[in-house]
Amino acid sequence: MAEPPEKPPYGNGETVMIVDDEHSLMELTEETLAALGYEPVGFDSSMAALQAFRAEPQRFDLVLTDQTMPDLSGVDLAREIAACAPSCRSS
Repeated sequence: MAEPPEKPPYGNGETVMIVDDEHSLMELTEETLAALGYEPVGFDSSMAALQAFRAEPQRFDLVLTDQTMPDLSGVDLAREIAACAPSCRSS
């Protein structure tokens, strides 16, 4: 008999930056995280996301990014974020 799936982790208003150049995927992720109790903030541009993070680094509890994007890849975005917010570490 198959075990029932685990319940997803519910948020408590944590702000999650979502970065994906595919707008529809970014919106779907925003909707899903909002339904789980998070406060999603979506960007379809890695450069716009970086600018927003630099303006208010304390606003975001988590950054969720696509890897393959124009201008700045997900890995490069994570490096830039870590450089301007040393308490944040990419893994």
